[in-house]
Amino acid sequence: QILLAADKWGVATESYSLNFSHPVMTVDLTMASASMLRVATGIGDRNVDLVVGGPPCQGFSIQRIGPDEDFRNHLVLEFGRLVAEFAPRLFLMENVPGLLGKRGRELARAFEKMLRESGYFVEAAIMNAAEYGVPQYRRRVIYYGWRTEELPFRFPVPTCSEENFVTVLDAIGDLPSPPEDRTPHPTDGLHRRTWLSPLNQRRIEIIPPGGG
Repeated sequence: QILLAADKWGVATESYSLNFSHPVMTVDLTMASASMLRVATGIGDRNVDLVVGGPPCQGFSIQRIGPDEDFRNHLVLEFGRLVAEFAPRLFLMENVPGLLGKRGRELARAFEKMLRESGYFVEAAIMNAAEYGVPQYRRRVIYYGWRTEELPFRFPVPTCSEENFVTVLDAIGDLPSPPEDRTPHPTDGLHRRTWLSPLNQRRIEIIPPGGG
């Protein structure tokens, strides 16, 4: 039973509300407390089993160009604060592996310290979505913490190895070719061509399998 979803970006919460029936709030979580969110959802003093979050990752990304400092980085600690206030049985936080690298290492340590001082056992694992059938090589660090000495869950065993990763062709190769004029396909309004110059089209065509 999902009690609440929240995001600062109204476009995201509007899209979310069209796809899910549970409550969603457009709110700056740096200005919110767990008690405020409890009132907003009407859950009162009920125990919360799980809090899940994905603070912005741009400041830790290896793709980042420019200074290491990013004002959004502190949102990792704001997530930690809300976890401590809600005191759920378990929490999960997703981010890029760069959080554990030079750009995020000190913040990661502060996050771990905050949650351990709040009574949690804290662990982190780097997972690759391709190993679970997603047609994308996508590595992410997953932080998780719990309040009992026995870990209440285990990550699922990977279902794919590099020899049998699902490809983009596997996933969408059966889609009909969209109209050349970039209008939506008659049977699928989301299926349309993007505009590409002839030069960029050629560049894409000569990328080898597994290349970039």
